[in-house]
Amino acid sequence: MVMDIEEIRERILRMQLEKHEQDESPDYEEKLLQDETIALSGGGQYRPKYPDSPFIHIADLVNRGTGKTYREENAERQHVIPIGALVGLDDGVRLFVVHHGRDCDQTPLYYLSHDPEDTRQERQGWKNNSWIGGFSEESLAIVDNQDTPCP
Repeated sequence: MVMDIEEIRERILRMQLEKHEQDESPDYEEKLLQDETIALSGGGQYRPKYPDSPFIHIADLVNRGTGKTYREENAERQHVIPIGALVGLDDGVRLFVVHHGRDCDQTPLYYLSHDPEDTRQERQGWKNNSWIGGFSEESLAIVDNQDTPCP
């Protein structure tokens, strides 16, 4: 069954009110609605970045071990491969890292080009047409520059 975010909030609010019927303060229901973290079945939690969205984004689920959303954890991760590094793809193609970006869940991404000097972003927030983009760190292997002939 598909529910929109308001239906989810109402259902959670009803469950929380049932659990806390003994609390008779008049603003209890209002305090529950202001809480941005939503409890999920199975003990999980959801902290929506966009509370009015009808979708639950996986990146907004709370990691029980850290108490942070996966989006918050990914935002703390730093890019490991430096700009200018020569990297290899799984199919053997070798390109240069020319830009650091992030996915919608804040996962660090790498944009590649055949030209190591193609590092200036033409439009803020957009990748250049000459860049091949969106590679995760796990999909790239740093190549030893001594094994690669200079252009």
